[in-house]
Amino acid sequence: MGYSGLREVSNTSARTTSRIRQAQKKVTNTYPGSEISNLTSGQFSDAGALASMSGWDLRFRQLDSGPHSIPFYLLHTERVTVLRISYNRGFHHYGCTPRGLVTVGIPEDGLQDWFGRPYQDQTILPFNLASGLDLVSRPGFVAFSISVSEEFLWKVASNYQIPVADCLSDATSAAILPDSRAVQNLRNALRRLFLASQVRFGSGEEEALAVELLLAGLGHLDITDKSTPTVRAQAIAKTLEYIEENQTEDVTIGEICAATGTSWRTLDRAFLERFGIGPKAYLQRVRLCGARTQLAVSPRGTLLVSDIANKWGFWHMGQFARDYRKVYGELPSETLKKTGV
Repeated sequence: MGYSGLREVSNTSARTTSRIRQAQKKVTNTYPGSEISNLTSGQFSDAGALASMSGWDLRFRQLDSGPHSIPFYLLHTERVTVLRISYNRGFHHYGCTPRGLVTVGIPEDGLQDWFGRPYQDQTILPFNLASGLDLVSRPGFVAFSISVSEEFLWKVASNYQIPVADCLSDATSAAILPDSRAVQNLRNALRRLFLASQVRFGSGEEEALAVELLLAGLGHLDITDKSTPTVRAQAIAKTLEYIEENQTEDVTIGEICAATGTSWRTLDRAFLERFGIGPKAYLQRVRLCGARTQLAVSPRGTLLVSDIANKWGFWHMGQFARDYRKVYGELPSETLKKTGV
């Protein structure tokens, strides 16, 4: 698949920036991400119950003998659904997903074949209403799936100016996303979701997963940034100005791309070249620095760490403390204790 296999997302001009931002706010208001998602876990003793829960048109044929159990973990919002599931028996799975979703499967272990072809390790399997799915799993099969609403995925693609690969939107039977760094990034992002003791799955996490999915679709294509040094310098200047105006807000890189009319690839390249870190990491450092300055000058007992963290757009205290200590070598509470009485 070459560039002809992409749905190109046009550059965001200054003239359309306000419209995109308004639309983005509308989507956010319609499908708000929660700070702590509704994490559902359990175990099925009947595969048909799984199909009923997921809303997918799926059929399961058990291939070996004995009772089966299907432990699962489900993270769900109106825009993104992530499922982690395992089977202790072999099955033939076939069917299709609902309309309006972009869905991929990410096998971890135990997949025998995909549409009758031997499974290639570390690949990702796109399936939708048109292509469906047809796979055989062995006992011990473990896999993730991620489903993103088309409306939300196209919105993220537009904001970040990332092309949408046809293998995501118009997958053909037996299509795969070959192993690439982007594919591994998506796989690792899904693994990390279920490692934390408390799962945070808000709007920022939804957008981050959507970006990882879009990049995984492009991972095997040679798509490079072709901007000039002047364009990249202008992108940095516009971005720094935007960050200064919104430094206490937990803005996304998609919002920055929309506001500055810069593509994600150009912005990422520009920041890596100049600062050695990407725009997302730079934005986090700005907010951490602001929080640290306030922690260092606040008279003891006047403010809580959470008050200062919230002011700078940090709402998950555990993650804030970990990020803060990673950068500054101490906890936020330790910085606060150093201040005068």
